[in-house]
Amino acid sequence: MFAVAIAAGLWIAARDTPEPPGMTARDPAPPPSDRRAADDPAPSAPPQPHPPATSSLPPSVSPPAPPPLPPDAASSPAAGSPEAVAEGQRLREEGLRLRAKAKVREALASLKDAVRTDPSPENHAAYGRLLRDLTAMDDALYQLRAAAEKDPGNADRWIELANAYYLKPDPGLAWNAEKRAKQAEPGLQLRRRGGKVERASDSAAQPE
Repeated sequence: MFAVAIAAGLWIAARDTPEPPGMTARDPAPPPSDRRAADDPAPSAPPQPHPPATSSLPPSVSPPAPPPLPPDAASSPAAGSPEAVAEGQRLREEGLRLRAKAKVREALASLKDAVRTDPSPENHAAYGRLLRDLTAMDDALYQLRAAAEKDPGNADRWIELANAYYLKPDPGLAWNAEKRAKQAEPGLQLRRRGGKVERASDSAAQPE
């Protein structure tokens, strides 16, 4: 009995003695909602927009000015003006002189500039004849047709165009050009000689 009393006293003393630090009972588990929030990762910050692009030039420096026009473009006369007509005629005459000297490359450049400066029937025709003689038939037909269409009342323009179409050869368009020549000059008689179409009377001068 004495031993039982000692054991009971020790048990009561142990129950009333506080636990040392670090030996406290485990905290109760958090509720399910708190536990789920603790397990979820922290939300990431929204992406920040890029700052607007800024010029690399300092505020006091303005962008460079566009380059000036070339001298020839700045000094070119306006199309259709008396200056353009005179310049086109000068270029055409220069091209014809170069052609007579067999300087074909220079003549082509001069006649092309003449058409660009003043697209007159005379300039188109002179450029077209040189192209025709060089057998550049598509370009020649373009120039000769432009000459005829800008001078439709001149039958000789259409005759020259007809002969160019026969050289290509394109007999259908050549016949149409002959028809236009007769419309431009009622009563006109044409004949074939040496594979070319010409006036029945040789007294008519060829167009310039």
